Amino acid sequence: MTGMGIGGRCARAAVRAAAVAGAALALAGAARAADLTRYLPPPGAGYVTEEVRLRVTGQVSLAGTVSLPGRGVLANGRTRRYAAVLVLGDASREDRDGAAEGDSSATAFRPLRDVADTLADRGLAVLRLDDRGVGASTGPDSTTASDRVDDAMAAVALLRRRGDVDPRRIAVVGLGEGAVTAAQLAAADPAVRAIVLLAPPPPPLAAAAPALVLQGDADTVVPRDAADAWVRALREAGADATMTRFPRLGHDFVAAADRGAPVVAAVVRGVVADWLAARLGGAIEVAAPKPRPHAAPKRRHHRRR
Repeated sequence: MTGMGIGGRCARAAVRAAAVAGAALALAGAARAADLTRYLPPPGAGYVTEEVRLRVTGQVSLAGTVSLPGRGVLANGRTRRYAAVLVLGDASREDRDGAAEGDSSATAFRPLRDVADTLADRGLAVLRLDDRGVGASTGPDSTTASDRVDDAMAAVALLRRRGDVDPRRIAVVGLGEGAVTAAQLAAADPAVRAIVLLAPPPPPLAAAAPALVLQGDADTVVPRDAADAWVRALREAGADATMTRFPRLGHDFVAAADRGAPVVAAVVRGVVADWLAARLGGAIEVAAPKPRPHAAPKRRHHRRR
């Protein structure tokens, strides 16, 4: 009996420890989420945003922003479904804007926000997420390549469940190591409609989804011939792969004139938006979901004693 009592106390202690750990993660995420206003659309933007959260594993919960060109029921009683894009950043610890962890300054480089802003203005829904343990996301500080693919797959699944997204028209845009994750995801999920790979590092991977590969000729991080190798590997896998090069742009695709307040060059964002719009198409109208009828309260039948 004594041994069983000790075992029971140990089990209860383990449960309490797990609960405390979970609560600590949740509190950490809440503390980091203190200021989400920086993820709102810029003044005059032609789209709206929505905070989302998805659970990947027991202790990993990712927070992010969905940008939507519109919301609500139309005058004809129908709603719109949009093609959607998931944007993925590099392997370093970044928030959903692509800014380095802890850098919330006005001049911080925010490449994922730059791309998302352009795509949403072009009529596409866009999802971007805080990395594990960064911003409002919870989870361990270290993330493996396999973890990043798992997170991306969970993000695509979230988009497919949304009533305002067309689940058949979802693409993935990746920057740096995010491009590798995009290719891995497309290889594992043939339903991914297209991928855009910005400065993908070697070695190249094979995926059959239509692909756009972008490379800055002044890139000092990724070798200049890496883009050529990626296009060859993608075409050998059956992909309709296209490459665009940008003279005088480096790994981050920032023009020299914008170094003081870095932003992804407008010409790069325009090429990405044009290519995705041509392959994904615009919004479609569907019947608005009917409201669920309120269930009548169940009557309780008491037996006579």
